[in-house]
Amino acid sequence: MPQQEQTYHRDKDYSMWHRIPSVSRYVTLHEARQLTMMDLDIILWVEAQHGTNRPVALLETARDVGQATKTCTITAHLAKMASIPAFCVLYRLGEEPAPADPKVICKDITAFRVRQIAPQETWAWTSYSPAEYAYFLLALRTRATAFVPKAGDTP
Repeated sequence: MPQQEQTYHRDKDYSMWHRIPSVSRYVTLHEARQLTMMDLDIILWVEAQHGTNRPVALLETARDVGQATKTCTITAHLAKMASIPAFCVLYRLGEEPAPADPKVICKDITAFRVRQIAPQETWAWTSYSPAEYAYFLLALRTRATAFVPKAGDTP
């Protein structure tokens, strides 16, 4: 981990994308309400089962600037200790404001790249549209992480 601050900025774009007014563009309103998530220092996210808050996955996020890799060692260790999967998620911002942001500060997310970092690590990135990524998040809750849903598929 760098000892010097790299960006002097902690964006909230992913947080805004993950809110009901935004993600409900891709899944039903009922499904969007099931996507409970907690933010741990705006880089590590805990996907949780709605109603029970049982963790189902850890997600380490970063803005996608075309990087080939991102180090996620601590997140991978935490996931292995908790016996849940973990993923590195890179996201690309568009120009439109995030629908869930009433202050119109955050930009909407237009694309995601995901790779699993625990319990097995994969080096290949899987690209998702926002709709496909919303279904990926739903699939985590059914423990169907091997299923890579596309928009309109039912996990």
